[in-house]
Amino acid sequence: MFRKKNLNESDFEGLTPSDFITSTQHQNNNSTNSKETLNRSITKTKSNVTPSKSNECEKTKPITRSRRRQNLLNENEKEKTSQLIEENERNLEELEQLSESEF
Repeated sequence: MFRKKNLNESDFEGLTPSDFITSTQHQNNNSTNSKETLNRSITKTKSNVTPSKSNECEKTKPITRSRRRQNLLNENEKEKTSQLIEENERNLEELEQLSESEF
């Protein structure tokens, strides 16, 4: 750890305000340097990288157990939904017939 030194006015004689770097200036200098370094590294990697064939990989990706299970669940849900729609349509027809017969 650092110990605080008791400073006197004589310690600052001959110094101007520009001799002191504020914390924000220091941070700004660091951030621009890191941005430049990052940009340089990005351009280096871009030139070294060959285009990927990720789309082809996704198409040929093997179906995992969880994906197969999810696909089955989705199919079951579709079947249930279609059955419910059919049942609702039948019920609507019955209701229409009943309402016509009452009048």
